Amino acid sequence: MMLTSFKCGGFALGVATNHATFDGISFKAFLQNIASLAADKPLAIVPCNDRHLLAARSPPKIEFDHPELLKIPSGTSIPNPTVFDCPEGQLDFKIFNLTSDDIARLKNEAKDGPGSNNAKITGFNVVTAHVWRCKALSSGNEVNVLVALPSKEMEKFEALFHKFLA
Repeated sequence: MMLTSFKCGGFALGVATNHATFDGISFKAFLQNIASLAADKPLAIVPCNDRHLLAARSPPKIEFDHPELLKIPSGTSIPNPTVFDCPEGQLDFKIFNLTSDDIARLKNEAKDGPGSNNAKITGFNVVTAHVWRCKALSSGNEVNVLVALPSKEMEKFEALFHKFLA
């Protein structure tokens, strides 16, 4: 963090961080608290760092499958090695030029399609889903795929949502 003061009496606050230090919600709370302190006001969000509130049962009791913890095979012994395991000559490279109209059309198709739940549909999501779908359909084979994405699942911790900073 760096504070620069100007001759006119104003100042600028520069902050550099890393996602390993803050997630988005925690960083927003941190900046709100810095602003409150600068305005000589009480903290906007009083932090709650009690790790006991999120502690697992002791001993842990696993009551459902965790496919995200499956060991995924790697290397050339698997039929479709990952991009990191392929020799450069075996990789394909393709650039798709999508206009804003193309992306708007994909968003409308997603919004009107089966399983639509009125969630926010971003350009990144529709383009990624479209490329993934095209790739999956192009192989002609039925393949089991596990896609693991990080998730905060903050709705499980409603009482802590605005206070707990991790």
